[in-house]
Amino acid sequence: MLSDNIWFTRIARIEASKRLLSLERQCQILLISYSLLSVCLSIIFLVKDSSQFDNVVLCLFSTVILVLSLFITNSDYKGRGVQLKENYIELQNIYFLVKDLESENKENEDPKRLKELRDEYIKLLHQTENHSTADDLRARSKQKTTRPLKENEKQQLDVMDNLSLLRVIFSWLPFVIGTIYGFKALFNI
Repeated sequence: MLSDNIWFTRIARIEASKRLLSLERQCQILLISYSLLSVCLSIIFLVKDSSQFDNVVLCLFSTVILVLSLFITNSDYKGRGVQLKENYIELQNIYFLVKDLESENKENEDPKRLKELRDEYIKLLHQTENHSTADDLRARSKQKTTRPLKENEKQQLDVMDNLSLLRVIFSWLPFVIGTIYGFKALFNI
């Protein structure tokens, strides 16, 4: 049924929007933290006698911040997340209209109106990027659906979650190393 297709698409796009907006927040926090650490290291290296190596480390750290800020800006997580949110709100409106049509008596069903709504649904599908497989799996795992997750899909979702955790760990690793390096320089450890 068309209403099922719209509902599945909507819940997956909700997950996609949440994921992108969360990535935006994480990236902004990461960028602010790296920038703050860079300023702290600059002050430490100005006050303390810094070696040529310290200056190279600071230059590399500044380069990481520059690349990170360019990547975040070009990824446009916030814009994409907001666009998906607007899309799933519009999908909700179509869902209600289709549900009303489908619940009416079959004799009174309006095939022309149903086709118009199907066309509107297809138009909305083309307005934004599609959700990822992970978004679909996550949405289906959180909702009672007619398409429950199979065992291999549950495992696939677990792998994706573990990879996300690794991404977070590795994105903070240079910050931790820089902080340790800064404390070492500050306290002559």
